[in-house]
Amino acid sequence: MKKYAKAPDFILYDQNNNVFRLYDNLDQPLVIVFYPKDETIVCTRQLCEYNLNLEKFSMLGYRLIGISTDTQASHKEFSKERNLKFSILSDENKEVCRKYDALNFTGRCKRKIVVVNKDKNIVFEDTLFSFLYRKNKKLLKVLRALKR
Repeated sequence: MKKYAKAPDFILYDQNNNVFRLYDNLDQPLVIVFYPKDETIVCTRQLCEYNLNLEKFSMLGYRLIGISTDTQASHKEFSKERNLKFSILSDENKEVCRKYDALNFTGRCKRKIVVVNKDKNIVFEDTLFSFLYRKNKKLLKVLRALKR
């Protein structure tokens, strides 16, 4: 997927069974965090770090969501256990992960960040090895740069 390509629209359900359609949620730029699996060490560390810094994302004008191939029930438990304050979407059929080239060879989400602006364009994407993640400080630096 090329930078500034149009983001594919999608509809998924979050951990609380709320419908989320991408194009209906672009009143502000969106940071999509694809991650491999709930309750794993690196994924938990990454999402909890971002959760602790939601106000910083918001102050920059960004909204954050997570996506993985785990079930809604798994997301609900994970979100409750970790007190996550953002939507985690379930892509059990892996369609969205495929559209965003975020599916790995094992059939799980890759660790990938995609930023979609209000014009429905992808303005940033970054794929990392599953045992790494973009630390909050570095992600916020990227988001600040995108605002210029």
